[in-house]
Amino acid sequence: MKILLVEDQASFYEPFIEELSTVAEVIHFKGSNAARRWLYDNVPDVVLCDHQILRFEGENRRATGDEVYHELRFGVSETIPFLHFSSEPCPDEYSGSDKDKFFHFKKKGTISPLEWMKKLNLVK
Repeated sequence: MKILLVEDQASFYEPFIEELSTVAEVIHFKGSNAARRWLYDNVPDVVLCDHQILRFEGENRRATGDEVYHELRFGVSETIPFLHFSSEPCPDEYSGSDKDKFFHFKKKGTISPLEWMKKLNLVK
């Protein structure tokens, strides 16, 4: 299983990678453009994406997860689950999102990404 993780804050991506790599190969990007480029030639099984992310790694320009979502949906696959998360209030869905494949959770919540994926039957 391949999980694409798009998160720019080390305090979140480091424990996410540690936890998720117990069940899958984790491909991580800090910026939306790098993740979108990776999607041109690769197909993950699941995408976990922060709502507020960097556009380019190493720069302070911001982007939102909907850029990654739309690249995934309209450029790669309509069936890959997209788990959207944020520590700030964020939309319950993106424009054109499929409620059966679009999920969101709070970054600082009581449930971890792996627990979410198990709850959604995406991993065992």
